[in-house]
Amino acid sequence: MTTPSRLVALAACLGLAALPLSHADSTFTTTGFVPLPDLGPGLYQGHPGGLYPGGTSVRPADHLAAGLAAVQGIRPIDRYGNDDPVRGRIVLLSVGLSNTNTEFLGPYTDPAWQDQAFRNRARELAARNPAVQVVNGAEGGATAAAWADPAHRIWTLLSGNLMAAAVTDVQVQVVWMKLAESQPYRSGAFPAHAQALQASLEQVARNLRARFPNLAVIYCSSRTRAWTTGQPGDGALPNMNPEPYAYESGFAVRWMIEDQMLGRGDLNFDPALGPVVAPWLTWGPYLWADGTNPRSDGLVWEFADVRGDDYTHPSMSGTRKVADQLLAFFQTDPTATWFLRPEAAPFEVSASADVYSGVAPLSVQFSSEGAASYAWNFDDGTSSLLQNPAKTFRVPGAYRVRMTAADASGSSVTRELRVQVGSSGSSLVARRLAVGYNHALVLASDGIALASGRNGLLQLGLPGADRPSFAPVPGVAEVRAVVAGGYHSLAIRQDGALVAWGSNASGQLGIGSFSTASSPVAVALDPFVSGAAAGWGHSLAWSEDGSLWAWGDNRAGQLGDGSLSNRALPVPVALPAAVVHAAAGGGHSLAVLSDGSVWAWGMNTYGQLGDGTLACRYVPVQLLGLPAAVQVAAGQSHSLALAADGTVWAWGRNLGGRLGDGTTADRAMPVPVAGLAGAVSVSAGLNFSAALLSDGTLYAWGRNSSGQLGDSTTADRLSPVQVPVAGVVEIAAGNETLFLAAADGTVLVQGSNASGQAGLGSLGGILSPAQANGLDLDP
Repeated sequence: MTTPSRLVALAACLGLAALPLSHADSTFTTTGFVPLPDLGPGLYQGHPGGLYPGGTSVRPADHLAAGLAAVQGIRPIDRYGNDDPVRGRIVLLSVGLSNTNTEFLGPYTDPAWQDQAFRNRARELAARNPAVQVVNGAEGGATAAAWADPAHRIWTLLSGNLMAAAVTDVQVQVVWMKLAESQPYRSGAFPAHAQALQASLEQVARNLRARFPNLAVIYCSSRTRAWTTGQPGDGALPNMNPEPYAYESGFAVRWMIEDQMLGRGDLNFDPALGPVVAPWLTWGPYLWADGTNPRSDGLVWEFADVRGDDYTHPSMSGTRKVADQLLAFFQTDPTATWFLRPEAAPFEVSASADVYSGVAPLSVQFSSEGAASYAWNFDDGTSSLLQNPAKTFRVPGAYRVRMTAADASGSSVTRELRVQVGSSGSSLVARRLAVGYNHALVLASDGIALASGRNGLLQLGLPGADRPSFAPVPGVAEVRAVVAGGYHSLAIRQDGALVAWGSNASGQLGIGSFSTASSPVAVALDPFVSGAAAGWGHSLAWSEDGSLWAWGDNRAGQLGDGSLSNRALPVPVALPAAVVHAAAGGGHSLAVLSDGSVWAWGMNTYGQLGDGTLACRYVPVQLLGLPAAVQVAAGQSHSLALAADGTVWAWGRNLGGRLGDGTTADRAMPVPVAGLAGAVSVSAGLNFSAALLSDGTLYAWGRNSSGQLGDSTTADRLSPVQVPVAGVVEIAAGNETLFLAAADGTVLVQGSNASGQAGLGSLGGILSPAQANGLDLDP
């Protein structure tokens, strides 16, 4: 059993506050442990946090797509399994032990308490689909090991509960599962006891699928916070789940879901991959909060939220808090649309945030009006039923925040907001800087795009001649990212729409014609755009579901559709997994998939595709020999990749040393950039490269004829040299110009300024970083 001294020592080695563990009472305010969604890729005893692989708590695109497909078949069915939209039922069943029973149903002998639990509150919810029948299957003492045994009496009790609710096995299509083991300390210290629980949970998932043939999904939750360590004198029973076991059991759920996602653990749910032995597994609401230390969504778990006889089971107030999380989740989760009335009549309701992007920890105040009730889902296992909730995003990522509002009649409307959260050294989320061949774009803090430089093909979106100073682009607002191509520009709006302007000779604006656009016009692309890239004459965009689209110049196959025909409208690029990042070069394209693999297509004269050949590719090919990547960058004829381990790799043309390997030899396969570690962002110009490190330092290499390396010389550099600037948070390389944003919000520029693209109000090269006039971004 974990002793108080051992738990204090563990907290100390984790850099956590000391724990007042002498006994279970109101002084046990904090363990110092970090809820998994807030821990993210941070470590607990060597194990990363987050709800999903990679330290993220946002469902990966592949996993979400699989879930959306899995729940498509959920519909009202009769007791024999036949479709019956009038009298049929969708049974939402709870599976768990006494805590689950209390939170889902409430004590049998206390109707007032039951009215605080999920079942009764869901029944009274006007927006609930009347076909959804909420049935409790959780029972006191029914541990994970009990549920893992198909011959255990719990299955007989479950049959009685279903019979009492007048439903059958075939009508059970959704399960909420929250389980634990009795006396977890008997299985050993962490991670052993969590691994034992994981094994039981995986068997329970298989048992449930065998029992309920139409079961599509199991939503899983963590335990709530215990106010005891279970030590002698604490008052807790020895078979309870005290701390740290209550916290650590969340890892068991995470690892089970990860097993299914990675094809391990005999948990297949996809008939295309073989026999189906389990439903789709995913997180429901994450429930653990560290006592009175507020979670990122403000949730606290107070002494009054546990029963005074064991400090583990929820009290009436704790029951209500769990029910709040469940009600918010089922009204807002994209895989739970079956929970709401299908005949809802639309009505006007607003949803907004005071900020949509920034650096973690990012505090956001959400607002809404126009309805009788509200539910919010912050896309990381946390949620709220407040009308105007606050949330602090402590882990970098792209969050899809959903708000479902309902009126008194039960009609509901769901609105989605995107919040982009970067790290102190990351430019992968908030694209505020972009540089083309000889023009530049900057995204101001008020969501307005500013442009400077060459305007011969109206790439500034402004009337008239070239502009040596930044000016607002008319006709586009509420922008969250800017992108610059050779002679065209793109901007992603907060609502996910993509707009474009400038040169369109090859169809690179994606508007269905080849006419130049002097002001922003909507790209003909329906999906919500997560990111975009622009090359010399073609464009790429990837959507929230991980699909990739391409349009424009295709003479080298850079659109990846198997043809050499230019496209004035976006065409899909066939890739085997979801796209998380992409880049467009002079005549080639790159993409990073959710599994970390890098794919390339298009022109390959200098080996810029990195596949070991010099042959052009008209459809994507996978690069070999690269570690898992998170970002790519494309120059005119060379390529870069940022690996998840912080190393940088390069391939393609090496004239001037742009590959940074100490030579000028072209490379048809990736090679590591010399001497770089801890990188968080890369960018490629026409003939040079740059990398930003996690400590805010900046390195550049390659051609330097215009001073684009910022080292006060015009000498080419075959290996990275440090740029004399500190505190950098974002970089963007163009033709022979490099922009960078500092932590204090200032924008610096170096290199070519022949067309005024530096925005200094004058022309002339810049050999070391200079502050761009009139630009001050939010720090």
